[in-house]
Amino acid sequence: MKKINVIFGVLLIFFSFSCQDRDVQNDYQSDLSDSDQNSPQVKRTFVEISARQADDLIAGSPDVIVIDISDKFEQAHIWNAKSYPLSGNYFISSLSELDKTKPYIIYGHDDDSSSVIAAQIMVDSGFNEVYRISGDLNQWIVTGLKIAGGSDQEQIIYYDLEPRQVLELQEHVINLSILDFSDQYGLGHLLGAINYPLSDSNVIYRLDELNKSNHYLIYADHDSVSLPAASLMVEVGFTQVYRLKGNLSAWIEDGLEIVNEVEP
Repeated sequence: MKKINVIFGVLLIFFSFSCQDRDVQNDYQSDLSDSDQNSPQVKRTFVEISARQADDLIAGSPDVIVIDISDKFEQAHIWNAKSYPLSGNYFISSLSELDKTKPYIIYGHDDDSSSVIAAQIMVDSGFNEVYRISGDLNQWIVTGLKIAGGSDQEQIIYYDLEPRQVLELQEHVINLSILDFSDQYGLGHLLGAINYPLSDSNVIYRLDELNKSNHYLIYADHDSVSLPAASLMVEVGFTQVYRLKGNLSAWIEDGLEIVNEVEP
């Protein structure tokens, strides 16, 4: 009888521990479930990419749609981009017309939060693949990539750059050619610049000898010279033209180097 009581006691203890283990497991699962419910959801977001990565993505995927969310589309935009300005309700009201399964590249013009907001709106609206160009259109331009202008057609345009933006452009575009269209070249010019005086009656023929697909930075001593010079280059077929905003004086005011020697 004593032996039976011992066995019964052991079974009772075992059963007691088993119940405790089961209770602990249930409590753990309950806590885990509560933790899952209380833990914040991971927010889906867009992908930041460089201008060069965006260009590679566009070249490698015909399905990529590029969206300019600024209100300056006609001034300049990425080649083949579509205008969906964030201002007003046009951008948001147009999202329902877009295919959410396609990849999208978003950018603005002023390197501010607008393109960030637009990209996140698309993600929150269920778009699967959204990219934003870090640095927006400015970074695209100083990387030396192709831009266009106009609303009805893809017009080739030139683009104004501040002196510091020119330095960025020189880092990205190794073969950047610099043309000085002034009559004051011998008094001072950018290092490596070649003189193409706009007043020279043969300037159009000299320009025609250049490779029109190369990158060109142009400037003069005044807007009255550099503006028509930039327009002329675009009109005769140059596709990558940048104008130094403020001309040579802006370069000097920023403390950047000029030379007085005549380039060979």
